[in-house]
Amino acid sequence: MAVIAASNRINYQKIVPFWDEVVVKVRVKNPTAGGKTASGIYLPETVTSLTADDHASIIGEIVSIGPMAFSYQSGEGVTVHNVFIGDKVMFRPYSGDEFKDHDEEGYVFRMMPSRQITGKILED
Repeated sequence: MAVIAASNRINYQKIVPFWDEVVVKVRVKNPTAGGKTASGIYLPETVTSLTADDHASIIGEIVSIGPMAFSYQSGEGVTVHNVFIGDKVMFRPYSGDEFKDHDEEGYVFRMMPSRQITGKILED
């Protein structure tokens, strides 16, 4: 997972994903977290804010979807129909590239291929 530096905050509404990429909005549980391990590795705040209660999945909301995916069988682009803007989805903690929006404090965003989404949360 690549993390874009805090000084390079991006307005997520101006990102247009390609192919089957999606942008997911995630609430940060502990925005003051983050830090360095004993061996000197710097950890992004979303990784250090994960607890055992997270069950190795993160829940976020789809805010942008790319236009299509590539079908390896037919060699053509196909429309992605499994997720839609506004859907609540689950994905693994290290999925996608993380970035921040200068107008959205308390949230981080992840851009990832839709195939890295492990589940969709259905509303009653």
